[in-house]
Amino acid sequence: MLLTQWQQTVSAPVTYYLMANEPADRFLPLVERYLASLPRATQPAITQHLALAGTRESTVALNIEPRSEVRAWSYTEQPWTPQAAVHVSIARNLANKYLKNSLRDEALGIYRMRLDSELADKAQRIEAEISFTASPERGHELWQRAEQLLANLPQRITADDVEQQRQQFIRAEQGRSNDFTTQQRRLILSDRHYGDPRYLSEVSNLAQAVTLDGVRAMVSKLLNPANRALLLSLPREGAETADSATDGDVTL
Repeated sequence: MLLTQWQQTVSAPVTYYLMANEPADRFLPLVERYLASLPRATQPAITQHLALAGTRESTVALNIEPRSEVRAWSYTEQPWTPQAAVHVSIARNLANKYLKNSLRDEALGIYRMRLDSELADKAQRIEAEISFTASPERGHELWQRAEQLLANLPQRITADDVEQQRQQFIRAEQGRSNDFTTQQRRLILSDRHYGDPRYLSEVSNLAQAVTLDGVRAMVSKLLNPANRALLLSLPREGAETADSATDGDVTL
């Protein structure tokens, strides 16, 4: 039994990534002898489970507290490049900033809000998720406000916004340059897309590649009306009274 499991494990397709402050030719003979010589099975076909195209909306009454919860998911096709990924990251940060200012500070309507977005390299698409909590009667109204803000946001993004984010990216890179996990992830991305480790050497130029037009272009793709799902969860009948937003723990 154990031998069978071992044989299945050893024969599974695998890619090894080795990182060290040593010349590659020192490790190559050892890799060829102990790793590359192991017989491997053929890589099976893997089907990605991706969000479907189209627009979908659903309203349910499930909350045990008198609050509405809004969650939206969206995607936009976008080829992966390191430069595009950085622009998406900055676009996400700025969208969070403007959304919180609009929904929390101006509309005084949300308890907590979050926008997550990334450029998924395998799917070759920008994937985004927006969620916030509000009073029962304001969920739909505030979602419409969020949609309108995101639709107009590219024109509101300023050169100062982008420069502040660029400087923040430079400061963050100073720490990431010595982070093994980050370097390993970038090596895997580089191998997946280029077949070599060039991403590790080109990352130092990413800050210079950040532009106002590039960020605005990615902001416009965070919420795609053509590929968007919306879930509005309302209080169920008999929901218990919850503490007010000012009395509870507010997470932003």
